[in-house]
Amino acid sequence: YDYYVSSRIKSDESDYHTASVTVKNNFLGTITMEGSADVNPQEANESDWFVIDTKDYDDETKVDEETFQFNKQVNCMWIRFKYTIKAANQQGEVVEILYRN
Repeated sequence: YDYYVSSRIKSDESDYHTASVTVKNNFLGTITMEGSADVNPQEANESDWFVIDTKDYDDETKVDEETFQFNKQVNCMWIRFKYTIKAANQQGEVVEILYRN
């Protein structure tokens, strides 16, 4: 699997974190919203990050196009998004990720 990680985003430490994610063309993979309570988390250090929420698309749940939301209340200083593309993904893509703090 290939995966991609967004830049980290400064968050409002104890508020709701809302993101709208749009996928299209039968995207196959996993999209994860991650948080960090560390003051200066390292992008490559997975132990600095924890999973807030995950959405998975496989052969049974793939869609032509869809926008979904993550909406969680969690204490953290930073937010980032990771998406993992499954090998069977031919043309599916993550179109946009909008984050509201």
